Amino acid sequence: ELTRKDYLSGVSGRAEFVVMFVPSEALISSAFEVDPELHAHAMERGVIIAGPASMIALLKTAALYWQQVRFAEEAAEVVSVAQEFYQRMATWSEHFEKVGKGLKQATDNYNKAVGSWESKVIPQGKKLEELDVARNLPKTLVEPAAITQEIRKPRNLSEETEEE
Repeated sequence: ELTRKDYLSGVSGRAEFVVMFVPSEALISSAFEVDPELHAHAMERGVIIAGPASMIALLKTAALYWQQVRFAEEAAEVVSVAQEFYQRMATWSEHFEKVGKGLKQATDNYNKAVGSWESKVIPQGKKLEELDVARNLPKTLVEPAAITQEIRKPRNLSEETEEE
């Protein structure tokens, strides 16, 4: 009669059986003595007959199963978040590479400008000073400031860190 009640239709997911709880192990034992095939017939119809001891085992098994389902869902979420993070890091690394190239180009251009200052402007400026040409001019030439701060090189993913 339990199979006609269609208990499983109200359950989302996959349920293969209904548990018929009998609150006395003695009652179950007597029923199996009267009908030795009772257990087999119940199983064929998707019904498990459980007394207090087997019900506790079933509940613990179900709890373990749900815990495993939750772990699997969380693991899937971790994988999804990790994949999204990796994609974002890939995009960021492309931008960062462009920044590095821009800094290199700026450094190269700065060094060329300093070289030009030292080899072309200073000698010509000294000649003008010797000729006393700049005496009545309102502005003096400002020397470029030296850049002493180095650009930090980021580690590669394959390099070990001190924390490892």
